[in-house]
Amino acid sequence: MVRLAETGKVKRIGVSNFTKKKLQWILDEDEKLANIQGMMKDTFKWKFINIFPQNEVIDSLKDLRIVVSSYCPLDAPNTEFKYINKTTTHIPKLLDDPLIIKIAINHMATPAQILSK
Repeated sequence: MVRLAETGKVKRIGVSNFTKKKLQWILDEDEKLANIQGMMKDTFKWKFINIFPQNEVIDSLKDLRIVVSSYCPLDAPNTEFKYINKTTTHIPKLLDDPLIIKIAINHMATPAQILSK
């Protein structure tokens, strides 16, 4: 990736779904990554799931002045979660979550509209 950026074949090198530890490892391991013009100054794509907040990652990205861009606000119902708190026995589908439905009813909206905001 570094060579592609250095030769001008790519404008940006981005990361997605990195933990704080992995992101810091990249920055520490190869300073070229941090010094490539524009590297990681735009956005960091992350699948944020409301029931699993990632506050530590968000705070780290803010410290590095990296904008966070979340995706899958409506959930990905057919995907399997690999990084789950071991005490979690059930992962609700966000569109069927009772709290989301209650908020949607209170605002005369659909659950999808609530999750998209």
